[in-house]
This record gives sequence, structure tokens and C-alpha cells, in this order.
Amino acid sequence: MQAFKDVAWTMTLHEEPVKTDTGQDATAAHWTISDWHIPFPFDEWASKTGVQMTKHIPTENIYEYCSQRLQRPVTKMLVGDAATRLDLDPGFVQAYEKMASFYILKLLAGISRRSVWQEWSKVPVTSDLLKDEIFCLAVVALHPILYGKLHPIGRNRRRVFLEALAGWDLPKYSIMQFVHPAAMQTFMGQPVTPFSIGNEIQAHKEYVDRQYWLFNDVNVVVRAMGKPGHRRWFEMQFVGPAVVDSIVNERQRHGNSIDTIEPHLKKNMYIKHNRTIMQIS
Repeated sequence: MQAFKDVAWTMTLHEEPVKTDTGQDATAAHWTISDWHIPFPFDEWASKTGVQMTKHIPTENIYEYCSQRLQRPVTKMLVGDAATRLDLDPGFVQAYEKMASFYILKLLAGISRRSVWQEWSKVPVTSDLLKDEIFCLAVVALHPILYGKLHPIGRNRRRVFLEALAGWDLPKYSIMQFVHPAAMQTFMGQPVTPFSIGNEIQAHKEYVDRQYWLFNDVNVVVRAMGKPGHRRWFEMQFVGPAVVDSIVNERQRHGNSIDTIEPHLKKNMYIKHNRTIMQIS
């Protein structure tokens, strides 16, 4: 990463008038990197990482390549636009991180699916990159399994999760285990407070005035469970109490037994004192 820090990237500030949700006039701003040519070759940089690359590396712009691999129109647009744009917002990546991301993603694209989890420790990344929505979307576009390597804030982003889920090809392996709070207490050796995770995300207008936790979002978790008749009930071990209440109540309303999900609920540490688990214990 130091090689990118040593470059004096030329940046330009752009401002434009916008209307807020309440109709008020405001000014939006974003940076662009005027000259985003990386002054050293990819192969030279990649060889120093020690990563074993076994796949063909896309020659086109890597953000455009990642955009084409995503499933949802909004995320396709966000990642595609990010190829030459650096947004000016608190917590977003710095210029050197943005430029490094082009080579980092190209490196990831060259790693086989079979070995990417093991090779990840050699990939040079920063904490800010791994919480940035655009970069996270590009990472899961290349390797959905790397969703579990993102910063807890990145994992708690709704759009990132839905894209990782869309490409998830491990039907017997839980994706929800990466989102529950017990899995989000430290990252890169540093403590992560629950408040910083839940307060960072404003996925929908109804969540603006309170913290958002993806593991307790019924609409998201139901998608992770899969289609009726092929439910991944083992995901119930890692979901929040609002989700448990909703699913249990729905099954009871339709006269369905909860015997199928009871073993998983009893392993769920977040609802041991919740009335739902008390009913089936």
C-alpha cells in the first residue's frame, strides 16, 4: 500500500446543487482524481504480494468488469460509476486507497475461487476500503465468499449482503454467521463497537432515526433462508429476535409446526431470553 501512498494524486473538487428529501436546497460534493494513471505496472506490484494468481486477469477497467458481474441495476450503476470517481463523504476511502483498489481488485480477479479464502491474508487492504460500499460490492462481485472478510460495517450494508447472497454458491454454509453481532466485535486486531456498526448504516428512510442491523431485518433474512420447501433453516441460529418472532408467528398462523426450526433456535444466543424461545423450550 505504501507505493500508492508515495504518489501525489491530483484531485479536483466538484460541487453541484441538490434537493434534500425535505425539499431544501443543498450542495453535494465529490472528488475526482484528475490523473489516475498508476505509475508502476501491475505485474511488478502483484509479484511483491506473494499471491498465487491462476486465472486470466481482465484487461478492461476492473470496476466496469465487477459491475457486469453484479445482479442488481442500482449496484451495477454504483460500481460502474466508481471507476473514475471518489466521493467526498466521512469515512470514505482516501485517494491512495481508491487508486490501490484498482490493483487490489485485479489481483483478486486473478485468484481462483478454490484458493481465494486462504490467499486473502496476503492481499493488501485497509480497514476503510473494507467498509466502503463500492469496494465491498466489487469484492463480492468477484468472490461472494469474501463477504466474510469484509469489515463489520461493510457486512452490515444491505446492498453488499444482497449481492453476496445472489452469488453465494455454498448452500450448506451459513452466510448469516458473518452478520450477527458476536462475529463483529473485532477486525484486523482492533475492537469494533456495536454502535459504530448499527449507526453507520442508513439503508432505508425508516431506519434514519435508529440503528440498522441486517441480521434483524426480516425482509433480508427471509431471502437468505431461500425459497419455501428449500429453506436454509440453519441460518436461524444467527438471526435477531425480530426475525425469529416474525417467522415463528407466521408458521403458527398457518398451522405449521416449529419442530423443524426448534434445534436451530435453541442455538441462537440472541433470543435465549426472548419470549419466542421460551415458548418452545
